[in-house]
Amino acid sequence: MSTTLQTLIEGCAKRCGWYATASPSTASTASTYFTLNQAGSQCDSVDDASYYKDAWVKVESDAATAALNVGEIRRVSSYAVATSLFTLSRGFTSNPTTTQLMGLYKAVPPSQWAMLPGWKEYINRTLVGARYRRHGLLTLVTDGDMETSGTTGWTGANSTLTKATTAASVAFGAQALRVANTLANGYAKSGTIAVVANDVFQLRADVKVTSGTAVLVAYDETNAADIDTKSSTATDWRYCWFQFTVPSGCKSITIRLRGTEATADAYWDNVSLRNNSARRVSLPSWVDNRDKFEGLTAVVGDSAQSDAYLADSQMPTDLVDYELLEDPTGATRFYVTFNESPAGDALLFVRGLCPYAELTTDADTTQADPALVSAGARFFAHMDVGPKEKTKQALLEYNGRISALPRTRRVIPRQR
Repeated sequence: MSTTLQTLIEGCAKRCGWYATASPSTASTASTYFTLNQAGSQCDSVDDASYYKDAWVKVESDAATAALNVGEIRRVSSYAVATSLFTLSRGFTSNPTTTQLMGLYKAVPPSQWAMLPGWKEYINRTLVGARYRRHGLLTLVTDGDMETSGTTGWTGANSTLTKATTAASVAFGAQALRVANTLANGYAKSGTIAVVANDVFQLRADVKVTSGTAVLVAYDETNAADIDTKSSTATDWRYCWFQFTVPSGCKSITIRLRGTEATADAYWDNVSLRNNSARRVSLPSWVDNRDKFEGLTAVVGDSAQSDAYLADSQMPTDLVDYELLEDPTGATRFYVTFNESPAGDALLFVRGLCPYAELTTDADTTQADPALVSAGARFFAHMDVGPKEKTKQALLEYNGRISALPRTRRVIPRQR
């Protein structure tokens, strides 16, 4: 489940300080406007006016076609209870309109304000300190694991290419490539791969057919001919695998994911291409320091039967017969070397630990546990603005959540 930065900010503000929304009136100016979107408080007018003073106001959204002021933050200098009008220390760039939604924050600003870091910074501090386990397919095919956003790694011919994300349509990871034919023998084509004649390669791909026949193709781009193929009509996840030798005169190949019939429709995942003689394999670019590397995993199947993807014979096993090496000046910093090449029909994955990405815009999302992020952000906020006694409660929540994550670096230290 993904959570937006704005949702995280609002959740933190409700737990630490205060958050409310307001709507601009028709008489809004750049510095005076709106009515609160909740029932009036039980405080008297003096308390009410004092409470809202110094709160931060942020334009959360604008439903107008030409959105104005979205994301801008100002501070309340005074509040007139009788008229429900706020006066700001400085006006917004444009006069607020009735199509806008305002967020009011007490105690902690939504993002940096002067020397106060704000909720956005506190949330990002927590995200970069947490880790999630990630797997990357070792393959010569660009976007062979189908995890890259969009379909730019593949070129369609007589077919429509889309990335699928529903669980039933993905063999491993978060995405698979759907190839839906518009004419017979439509296909998705990988990027070009330079080869040498007589080299031997192992090619494997997972496929689930919705209709028609799916064909995995090693294609000779130099001579415009199929080198070898393997087909499937199975409607559950299976894999196609074969070994092929680069023919004489061939200098480059592509991998094609073809559909035979005009109505052929299939999902493809984990397109693995490995050179039999290669003992050195580059790791994905996201493995950019040793702390991110946990190990290698092989998913080996029964090539004689092409069993379903999740069959017992395809349970992952950890590899131990390799060495992790680093080349600080190389195009790829880290790579592994093998004493013996793994099984031909094996999928090889690097297993690593990555920090969650920082969030930039309010609409940015994260897969991190929102309760963990909230607890960490509130810990930082209480340390900066108080009350100090609240830090212990936030710390207990944070440690309770983070203990379930793999080998996570703690940006918030344990306290005795």
